[in-house]
Amino acid sequence: MSTNPIFFFLTAILPYIALIILIDGIIYRLYKWARRPKAAATFTVYPASKGLTRALPKILGQIFLFPKLLREEKALWMGILLFHLSLVMVIVSHYKVFFRYLWFWENLGVSANSFALISDLFDGATGVIMVTSLVFLFARRFPKFLRKLSIPEDYLVLLLILGIAISGIYIRFISTINLLELRRYFSSLVAFTPSNLPTDPIFLFHYSLVLILMIYFPFGKLIHTIGVGLTQLLVRIRVK
Repeated sequence: MSTNPIFFFLTAILPYIALIILIDGIIYRLYKWARRPKAAATFTVYPASKGLTRALPKILGQIFLFPKLLREEKALWMGILLFHLSLVMVIVSHYKVFFRYLWFWENLGVSANSFALISDLFDGATGVIMVTSLVFLFARRFPKFLRKLSIPEDYLVLLLILGIAISGIYIRFISTINLLELRRYFSSLVAFTPSNLPTDPIFLFHYSLVLILMIYFPFGKLIHTIGVGLTQLLVRIRVK
């Protein structure tokens, strides 16, 4: 274990702080939204779905497919849809960092070489889709009419996620970091006995950006990913 206090704080203490802030921050925001007073009047746009059960598919469709945005600006809709798709792909591709996986593919009759090829193609496509969508979302803020509506946070968040994506691609395809060592490190964090602390500088850069994003998430605009769905659910419940 490193004796460098900054290194130790980053790899053995900050992950717990970031996770606590992320979870508590989201819970606090949910609590504040739920506690907001009900509007004096109720406005319903007809035809309205009767009951939460029937309305739920429509709510989920609005959250994940953005039909209103599709009608208004197809290019932005495509960029946002690809970005959200890449987020799902990132979650899928990162499972091998935390869990053993070869047994699953071996039971399906997939050889180690075939799996390695599939993994490379999937992770490569994930990186390309995420970086492309982020570059598009970043570039579209520079035209004059959108530049006036943008604030520094809008640019910084996109650059933060872009930095995570690019450094992640480097780690996946260029860096020689040991996957088993990473798995042991995260397992030690779960057991509250941090050990096998990683030392690869690019991974530490990538990891630091992820922790910063976790800390920022409950307090910034990205919380809308949760807020949109909750708002619609609360409206349905209160209307009912």
